Amino acid sequence: GEQTRATRETEGAQERLTTQTRGEEQRATIGKSGEETRQTALQQEQFRRYKENRDFQQAQSAYKS
Repeated sequence: GEQTRATRETEGAQERLTTQTRGEEQRATIGKSGEETRQTALQQEQFRRYKENRDFQQAQSAYKS
């Protein structure tokens, strides 16, 4: 009985450590994917503004000529 209890305590401690590590890894992954999503959205917005400005400049130069 005593050995079984000691084994169960060790198994429980190992399981808690595994769960903690898994949670830390998941949080790191979620943070990284969120960062990449924000970066992608920023690049899309910058490109949209670039195209909009380019079109405006072309329209301005076409109007002047």
